[in-house]
Amino acid sequence: PDATVHQPTETNVVVPSMTNSCGENIGGSHPNESRERRTRRLARNRESARQSRRRKKDLLLTLGDKVNKLHNEIEQERMSQINAMEKEFIAHKKETIKEMSEVLSNFDEMDPSNEDKALQILLRQVLQSLGPNSLSRQHVAAFQNSQIRYHVFPT
Repeated sequence: PDATVHQPTETNVVVPSMTNSCGENIGGSHPNESRERRTRRLARNRESARQSRRRKKDLLLTLGDKVNKLHNEIEQERMSQINAMEKEFIAHKKETIKEMSEVLSNFDEMDPSNEDKALQILLRQVLQSLGPNSLSRQHVAAFQNSQIRYHVFPT
């Protein structure tokens, strides 16, 4: 009896590849690609993905910094506008009080109780038109809020 032992010969192992319906390779390896080339290609892909993630993270940090900077600029501008309007309100209030005191000085012949009532009416008018909860200040605040919403959340 002839007893021969067959020893396997070393050949390049080809990893089967998978293709999609269009015939494009989707199995992660290319036909007839050696293990060494596949290993190098996968290493390059991993490094490329790592760099892509790093760039994305850097971009997000940069954009976050820009957003914070713009928020600060908006807040500073809003505060400067509020301060400018407040100065105008104060000047207008002083002018109105001066005009009212001139009107009251014409009431010299008035009974003191009527003068007090007239003064109360005039002061109430001042507070209604120029006080902290006056209609004009409410309109200014509403306008500022709408502008902030428009610039922060554009549609």
